[in-house]
Amino acid sequence: MKKYIILLILVFGFTKTNAQDPQLFENTWYLQNVIIDGNSNIPPSNDEVPFVTVAFDVPGFETAVCDVLSSDINFIGSNEFTMFNAGTTFDDCQNSMNTDFEILYLDDFYINHINDLFSYDIIDETNGSKTLTVTNISGNQAIYNTMLLSNSEFEADTFSVFPNPASKEIFIHSRVDIKIDAIEVVDVNGKSIFSDNHLKTSKTSIKIENLKTGIYFILINNEKQEIVIKKFIKE
Repeated sequence: MKKYIILLILVFGFTKTNAQDPQLFENTWYLQNVIIDGNSNIPPSNDEVPFVTVAFDVPGFETAVCDVLSSDINFIGSNEFTMFNAGTTFDDCQNSMNTDFEILYLDDFYINHINDLFSYDIIDETNGSKTLTVTNISGNQAIYNTMLLSNSEFEADTFSVFPNPASKEIFIHSRVDIKIDAIEVVDVNGKSIFSDNHLKTSKTSIKIENLKTGIYFILINNEKQEIVIKKFIKE
């Protein structure tokens, strides 16, 4: 079990959600850019950090590069929030480029503004994806999308994953006539939990009863060598 450093604890009787856009909680958000002082910073994509995501849920959110940042949230109005009960893990990056980005993203953008107000905005893109922009009090922005940059032209709804959340088993079905070549389950740190590279099928399932409760991602590689990433929650 990972140990957490508690960064800040404020006493609240409950977490306020108010009337938030349900899309914030329904989608997997892949980080595309972090804009600090007007400078763009593209997230890493390598063996150690294949992608960076943020997942919003009640009562908070979780995001990671190598280190994992988890925080409860108080929503204020319809599109603003503050962080409390925030904590990080002791997971260090081995790649120095990943470390540099982690400091910029987790520390400079989020942790250094724990007591400050964040706002968010969700817009629909012409390619069918959605963009989430989170802005901190300094005017810096973290920009996410429902598709990875490398997969922005690929239809993410080609495969369905259900039930979600799940406790014992999840099923993966192709919605069209495209076979599944391989699947891999990774945690929020990008650590591989399970993989099967010899499928060649339109339907498969994964036993998840031994997984810890939390958020996971399934990387689905189809016969055209296109990759779709789907989020699921282990209850």
